[in-house]
Amino acid sequence: MRKVVRVAIALAFVTGVTVQVSARADTLPVVASGGGASPGWIAIEWTNSAGAQGAVTVTNNNVFGPGFASAYLYDANDHALAGGNVGVLGNLQDVHLQANLPPVPPAEQTVVTSRSAQYGAGVTITFDTSLPPGTYKAIFVAGGRGTGFTWALEGNAAVAPPSATTSGSDVYSYSAKDFSGTASVQAYAGAYNISSMGAAANVATERSISANHTLVGIGFFAPAAKAVVNMNMDGPGGTRSCNCALSDFTGPGAAGPGTWNFSYTGAGAGPSNFSDLILGVADAYLPEP
Repeated sequence: MRKVVRVAIALAFVTGVTVQVSARADTLPVVASGGGASPGWIAIEWTNSAGAQGAVTVTNNNVFGPGFASAYLYDANDHALAGGNVGVLGNLQDVHLQANLPPVPPAEQTVVTSRSAQYGAGVTITFDTSLPPGTYKAIFVAGGRGTGFTWALEGNAAVAPPSATTSGSDVYSYSAKDFSGTASVQAYAGAYNISSMGAAANVATERSISANHTLVGIGFFAPAAKAVVNMNMDGPGGTRSCNCALSDFTGPGAAGPGTWNFSYTGAGAGPSNFSDLILGVADAYLPEP
């Protein structure tokens, strides 16, 4: 049977992305939760018995400019089952996107901005009894200049509390102005660190990140670039064009240890900083079962 995942994204402090697997479960009691006072990442591991229903959630709070939030659900062998990314970009205009969330076909994503000076983003992955009993993992990432992030595992009695957690601070969130090379020019107008109109142009610009573990996150996100010549990444695992989901720790989407170079040539202009670009990743690892 073909599984369909419907994704809804909201760039607002009180709402977020919902990745739904067959039935909603995010009103169940909280099994475990946490977070931090600044952007970062955390990975958890837990077991489901028969009849499990639950949800995993990450929220990026009060971001002052470009940022992102990511959540992925994995099996015991570190293969991604579902995931979602949302870019925190601006406070004007609504936009519709298409995204491929492995291992399902493309699902519609609806972005609705908060129209406020301070805003955030969240991702929720829900699961029900169609997820077989076993060991599962989730990783949460929040990047950008914000006031912190929160995560939660919700579930019924068949969802065990996490038996292992890992955390770190190696999270990167860059906009087009953070790339260097032949030319990189940006101009924005606005207040409260949030631009109301903007323009950006990058020609043969690059940014490098050195990872000790596996890079996971949103990859490139350029929602309103009017002209994009390339968005590429290359490193020890090879070269590929982006958007780069970086979601699978063992498959072709994985970006392993070493120095990775991200290159971008593009331009855009329009409301808010939807004309800008985000590169967001985390140098992360999953707990062993």
